[in-house]
Amino acid sequence: MLLNRNCNPNSIVQLSIKFPYQRETALLAAISTKDIQKVQLLIDAGADVNRPATKGVKRTPLQRAAEIGSFQIARILIDNGGLVNAQPAARGGATAIQLAAIGGYIGIAELLLENGADVNAPAARVHGRTALEGAAEHGRIDMLKLLFNVSAKFHGPEYERALQLAKENGHMATRRYLEYLSTASEESIMDTWQ
Repeated sequence: MLLNRNCNPNSIVQLSIKFPYQRETALLAAISTKDIQKVQLLIDAGADVNRPATKGVKRTPLQRAAEIGSFQIARILIDNGGLVNAQPAARGGATAIQLAAIGGYIGIAELLLENGADVNAPAARVHGRTALEGAAEHGRIDMLKLLFNVSAKFHGPEYERALQLAKENGHMATRRYLEYLSTASEESIMDTWQ
């Protein structure tokens, strides 16, 4: 009814009382409820599927869909031009693939990768995690296997941080698996050069 009366579907509709600088658009609020019909209604009414994660809005629509684990909504957003590599919010932000890795949502990660997601995208400046770091921190062994298979970096500072995060969170099997994958990666590289 409000949309029929020319309300702007891109307006900020929710302000957090707990975090006064955190804002949400109508589309983000609809995605959070996992109501596909509401999401489609707002997109059809002109909601911006690529609203950047800035000025208190912490996620793009696709980042939110990846964060909550909604494959169907992620598909709708991509089909409507949602950017898979949109920049994360500077503080506590994450790309869609990073959020899928943190949540362990393999199907969403595969969808994002099929559509060009950068598996090695840098973490947000403040409190960010790369996909590898997020998967390790939360003990997502299946996600680590997927990341390895699509050429995530299993070396350097991100790898060392992933090892540390796995250990700090009690995911020792995850840490051992990371070490195994790193060795397997080095052997593959050596075989290529010989």
